Amino acid sequence: MKKEINDKEFLSNLNGRRESEVIKTGTIWLQSYEEYKQLAEVFQGKIVKPIHAAKMLGVSRAMVLKLEKEGEVRGFRLSFKDDEIWKSIPLHLKPLITRTDTYIWIPIEDVQKYAESKGRTLKKVKGYYVSEFYG
Repeated sequence: MKKEINDKEFLSNLNGRRESEVIKTGTIWLQSYEEYKQLAEVFQGKIVKPIHAAKMLGVSRAMVLKLEKEGEVRGFRLSFKDDEIWKSIPLHLKPLITRTDTYIWIPIEDVQKYAESKGRTLKKVKGYYVSEFYG
């Protein structure tokens, strides 16, 4: 029960960081690789990149980013441009990450809720799409 409370508190704190200006309401910036790992754990690895969410919904990646912007789904972003974040990445993952990129993950539960609200069923995607670089 205590872990569940901690998970809820963690997500509540992240939800408090939703952007209001640049990318708008669905975006939550992660501030460290440790937050990414905790996020992946909270969602039991059931987070996907926008392209995979799009495949699940049968829409374009641009549509998923629009859903994020409108607050229909949460987009958790982590930029590796910051030196402190880059230093926190395990060495074995650094060759897999482009330092200039910002990575985005969307919880499958958000994708599912959106699909249900529109009377759709999710398309099946390959299992390796889910939380693909959880180290």
